[in-house]
Amino acid sequence: MRNILLQIADIAENESISIGALERKIGASKGVLSRAIANNTDIQSKWIQIIVENYPHYSTDWIITGNGSMLKDGIIEEKKEIPLKIVDKDSIGFILDRYESLAAENALLKRENEELKLLIDKPGQSIPYTDNSLNLGTNIAAEPKNK
Repeated sequence: MRNILLQIADIAENESISIGALERKIGASKGVLSRAIANNTDIQSKWIQIIVENYPHYSTDWIITGNGSMLKDGIIEEKKEIPLKIVDKDSIGFILDRYESLAAENALLKRENEELKLLIDKPGQSIPYTDNSLNLGTNIAAEPKNK
């Protein structure tokens, strides 16, 4: 008889999820299963029951003993493919436009920061107030240039 923790790890692998995700799915605290697997210690029977309830397509006999087929009769194992999300050309353009806007805003802020440092270093000089809020902030950063 195999250790039940090996079957639990096999379920997570077959479902393409982490042990942490399996813990969340069954409502277990973080580390309940992962620590038991790492330390080869026992888990409470309630977690086994919840796994059986949440994953009914797995053979209960296999979960408990490790014997027989992983999946119940009549269920064909499907390998889940995780789709890769590829950034399209429009997204790249948006990202580049946003980067250029943020770089321009950053350069402006650096220049103003240096000017303020020079004014602070000169005693008796007052710092002029200018309202550049229309040129800074979310107005530049949030909206990309339309090309």
